Amino acid sequence: LGLRLAAAGDRKSYAAHNVAFHKLIYDGARNAILTELAQRTRQRVAVYRRLAFNIEGLMPTSAGQHARLARLIAGNKPEQAGRLMASHMKRSGPMYDDFLVLLSRSSAPAPRAKRRSLRK
Repeated sequence: LGLRLAAAGDRKSYAAHNVAFHKLIYDGARNAILTELAQRTRQRVAVYRRLAFNIEGLMPTSAGQHARLARLIAGNKPEQAGRLMASHMKRSGPMYDDFLVLLSRSSAPAPRAKRRSLRK
């Protein structure tokens, strides 16, 4: 499904599929601490994640990696799946730079970070 959505350029549907795919990975890990950490991280970068699919080539690349990852997991190849996951995550860093450029060209104001008080 992800490959078809990416090929069609359907950003909104692909973004929803992407969230669902990652949730399956977290649930499959059966590690509540990892799941919580991943979900918190995704919430913190939600604006970036939504806009990142505007970066040319990101959806097809992401969808291809997800398809390969699903095959590796289904084929019981945890070492290869782990390497692909690490590679998938490392690719996000440089794309953040592209996101900042995209955001600076946008007519929308930059998202504001919520301030947290250190006092309880």
